[in-house]
Amino acid sequence: MKSKKIIIYLFTAVLIIVAYIYIITNKSSDMDRGLYLNGEKILVENHIITEEDDYFLNLQILTELDVIDAFNDKQSGYIQIYYNYNLYEINYSEKSNTFTKRDDKIYINTNYLQGKTDYNIELYDNGNYIFIDSIKTKGSTVNSTEIRKDRYVTAGIIAKPEGNTEVIIYKLHNQWALVRQGRNLGYVYLEDLKINSQEITKRINSIKTNQNMVVAWDLFNKKYDTVENYVYYEGLDVVAPTWHSLDEEVVFKDWYLEEYYNYYKTRNVDVWGVFNNSFDRDLTGYYLRDRDRRKSVVENIIKISKKYKYDGINLDFENLHYEDRDYLTAFIKELYIEAKRNKFVFSVDITAVSKSENWSLIYDRYEINKYSDYLALMAYDATTSPEQGIGPIASLVWVEEAVKELKDITASNNIILGVPFYTRLWEISETEDGLYRDSTALRISSAEKFINDNEIPIIYDTKAKQNYGEKKIGSTTYKIWIEDEISLGYRIDLVNKYNLKGIAIWALDY
Repeated sequence: MKSKKIIIYLFTAVLIIVAYIYIITNKSSDMDRGLYLNGEKILVENHIITEEDDYFLNLQILTELDVIDAFNDKQSGYIQIYYNYNLYEINYSEKSNTFTKRDDKIYINTNYLQGKTDYNIELYDNGNYIFIDSIKTKGSTVNSTEIRKDRYVTAGIIAKPEGNTEVIIYKLHNQWALVRQGRNLGYVYLEDLKINSQEITKRINSIKTNQNMVVAWDLFNKKYDTVENYVYYEGLDVVAPTWHSLDEEVVFKDWYLEEYYNYYKTRNVDVWGVFNNSFDRDLTGYYLRDRDRRKSVVENIIKISKKYKYDGINLDFENLHYEDRDYLTAFIKELYIEAKRNKFVFSVDITAVSKSENWSLIYDRYEINKYSDYLALMAYDATTSPEQGIGPIASLVWVEEAVKELKDITASNNIILGVPFYTRLWEISETEDGLYRDSTALRISSAEKFINDNEIPIIYDTKAKQNYGEKKIGSTTYKIWIEDEISLGYRIDLVNKYNLKGIAIWALDY
C-alpha cells in the first residue's frame, strides 16, 4: 500500500515538474516598444512624430546614431545630408512633406530617408515599433520554432514562426541568433535557421593601401616662370606644391607651373594640388558661412584640379574663427564628395591637438576623418614664440603623443606624419629692460650654416631625442634644437611603430 502511494506521489511530482517546464518554456512575452537600430534597442525620446499618413524621425537623433550625416545650415536655410558620396539638400522655404519641425527640432520623412540611403526602415503599430537596418543578412526558419526574448529556453516567447519563414539575421551568439520577423525581434536556436544570402552594400573603392608613402609639400608664395633647382629624393611618392591660395577676387590664386609638373610626373611622382585659405580668418569665414560661396570654393578646387590633372587634392585650411568650425566641417564634406566623384585622392592637413581655438579646436577631427582619405598631421610648431616657452618645435615625446591622440579616432594607415625640414633659432638677449626673447624660423641648410659660422657646440638632448646647440655671443644667448638625420630617424621609427601611412615633409626645398 505504501509503495503504491509513493509511486502516485512520484508520478504527480513528475507531472507537476513537466507542467512547470512546459509553462515556463512556452510563456508568451511582449517586445519593448521603441526605436531599434540593427536589432539593438536605442534609448531615446521624441524620436518620431506622425502627420496624417507620414512618419518623421528626429534628425539630431539620426545624426547621433550615425544613420545619416547632416548639417543644419541655418545661415543659408538648408539642411544638408551627406550619404555614400552624395549630398542632398532640403530647402527650409520650400513646402514639402520631406521634413517638419516641432519644438525647434527637425524631423525627416522616413520615405525620404528610404530613397536616399541604403537603410531599410520599417514601422509597426502606428510607429510604436521602428526598425532601422543596414544589415542585409537574411535567412529562413528550417522548421516551426520560437522567437524568444533572450538567449535561454525559459525566456518568454515573442512569436512562433512556421517553417520556411524569412527572417533578418543580426548577430550570432554561440548556439543562438538574434533575428527579426516583421515586428518580432528576438532569439532563435541557430540549428533552426538556414542562412540564405548576405547582400553587401556597394561602396566606392578607396585608394587606401598599406604601402608606405613619402609626400613633400613645396612652398610657393608667388608665380614663377621657372625653377632654378629642382629637389628630388629617391623614394619620393608625392609632391604637393602650394600653388593655390584663397583670394577675395578670383577665389583661388593660380601659380601652376607646367615645367615643374612635368619634371615630377616624368619621374613617376604624383602631384597633389595644395589649396590653402591664405590663413585669413575673415576671408575664410566670408566664403564658408554662405552656402553658395562655399559651393563656389568647392567647384573652383575641382575645376582647377581637373584642368591640371592633379592626382590628388590637399586641403590646408588653418587659423579660422572658432565659430566657423561647423562650416569648415560641412565644406570638407562637400569637397570630399566631389573629389571622390572625380577620382581624386583627398587629404586634409590638421594640427596636433591643443587648446588653441583658431589653430587646433577648429578641426572636428572625428568628422573630418570620415570624409578624407588621409589626415596629414602637421606634427611641428609645438613652440613658435617665447610666450609658449623656449624649446624644440617637435620633440619626440610631443610628436608621439600627437600621433596617439589621432590614432584614437582613425586607422593608423590613414595618418601621414608631417615632419619639419626646418627649426627655430631662439635668442635670449640681456637689455636694460631685462631679458628679451625672440625666435626665427630657419631652413635646415640655414641652421647648419649658422651653427658652423658661429662654431656652436652640439650636444645630444636625451629628452627631445635630437641634437642641441647653445652659445652666448656678446649679450645674446642662442639656442637651437637641430632637425637632422637623427630626429628624422626617430620619426620614421614612429611611422613603423604605429603602422602609419607615411611621412609628409615641410618643405621640399628646405
